[in-house]
Amino acid sequence: MVSGPEVQPISVNKVREEMVKMAINPEHPEQTVMTGSDLTKKTRGKLCNLLQRSLDIFAWTPTDMTGVPRHIAKHKLNVRKGCQSVRQKKRGQAAERNIAINDEVSKLVAAWIMREVHYHDWLSNPVMVKKGDNSWRMCVDFKDLNINK
Repeated sequence: MVSGPEVQPISVNKVREEMVKMAINPEHPEQTVMTGSDLTKKTRGKLCNLLQRSLDIFAWTPTDMTGVPRHIAKHKLNVRKGCQSVRQKKRGQAAERNIAINDEVSKLVAAWIMREVHYHDWLSNPVMVKKGDNSWRMCVDFKDLNINK
């Protein structure tokens, strides 16, 4: 047994930085960027101006993301050899979440980011996470794909 002087843990109060929302695209005022509140008005104005001059480089909707060549960006599941296919049991979702899932999937299919697959070997259920603005973010948990069974 090892003992030493009793040391009280240091209490650290994390200060949460205030953020400032800025709408930079007049065609999509609901989409905002956030900056730290410690920026001066002049600096924030310069940043906003730069972003507004560069609106064409941002994807404002899923359909803005089409045409990215596969040699630049491609999603692939990194699955170890020898791992069997994982088919999670299909879970039902609450009505509000189901609507959000259907909306998000429809956007991604329309933008050719996702496609429907029949007789698939893998199934991972979506996980819906409520964001600070009460909208939903759809996530998929692939952590159990590399488990040897």
